[in-house]
Amino acid sequence: MMSKRYKYWIFPFAVAGIFWLITSSCERSFEEKDPFKVISLGSLSDDIPYDELGSGKILFFRNDLSDSSGCYVIDIDQKSSYGFRLNSDIRMPYISPDGSKIACSLYDSPVPNPAWNIYCMDIDGSNCFPVSSSYEIFPTWTPDGLKILCYKHQVDGALYVLSATENSTDRVELVRFYYEDDPDWYFEPSGGFSMSPDGELVCASFAGSEISGILKIEPYLGKSGVSILLPKADYDMPLGSVFSPDGTKIAMAIAEGDSLFGQQTIWIKSMDPDGTNLTPLAGIKNTTVLISYWNAYPLISLCWSPDSKKILFNAPNEQGDGFHLMCVNADGSGLIQVTDRPGVNDLSVSWGR
Repeated sequence: MMSKRYKYWIFPFAVAGIFWLITSSCERSFEEKDPFKVISLGSLSDDIPYDELGSGKILFFRNDLSDSSGCYVIDIDQKSSYGFRLNSDIRMPYISPDGSKIACSLYDSPVPNPAWNIYCMDIDGSNCFPVSSSYEIFPTWTPDGLKILCYKHQVDGALYVLSATENSTDRVELVRFYYEDDPDWYFEPSGGFSMSPDGELVCASFAGSEISGILKIEPYLGKSGVSILLPKADYDMPLGSVFSPDGTKIAMAIAEGDSLFGQQTIWIKSMDPDGTNLTPLAGIKNTTVLISYWNAYPLISLCWSPDSKKILFNAPNEQGDGFHLMCVNADGSGLIQVTDRPGVNDLSVSWGR
């Protein structure tokens, strides 16, 4: 009989084809002399609502199945934008709190035994260097911007924190997802982790024996440090959760529907750190794209503005031909569309100062 733990892998791999159609880009040649050469992609042609966004820098990854796929930065204060890519393939870029650095999962093909590992670079793609080479994904930053959180995507995986330095040697385990002596206790993180100013963690979990939904984690306590703030409903798919920079709220993205393959609504909600005051902020109906969960690359992501007043997220457009960035105020008012180029997939959003 198939164990509870492994049966949850069936559905993600069943939609792997859909995932790759949406997120895969043209393969780069990894044989060029400089795999970290910065290639400019120019500015965005989108009609960006700079005046309604406030301030700071927004980072996201645009995939349009062409050579213009790559990282894009929206500099709200300068009312400008630019894009770049490297000769190495980038996934899940995440901007540092001060807006000066990018942590990412990068396919480091120039090294022996290449894999998706954690790298760091300047905000324009220059000075790229390896932070960790232990097959880790979902890089996010600690609130002080000095360290990086990353998830080891293996059966015995765990969440680690390490300094954002070249070939960092101070990696520390914060929480483990599986225990050999208790195989019924496990959870599958989706959408990465977020840390509060007080050092608490939140994440979304789509699959797990009895541990799924929006989770709160006290580091270093093992199983006893993991609690469920919002349980997963039958056909809901928790896609991500993030602390506000001031630590007073948690925002989350949840795909809600009446079946795994039926119509879904992408809900952005918020709640207090203790799980109270759950508030729907924005709902985007989705009738054309199957929003699923797959550890390797989340299709939906969200983040807060540096002043904790707005939530930025991405969602499929009504035409079903791509994903755009959306923004809503923390009280649920003022929903706006941030990017609008047809036929592209805007993914992996983050917001720095």
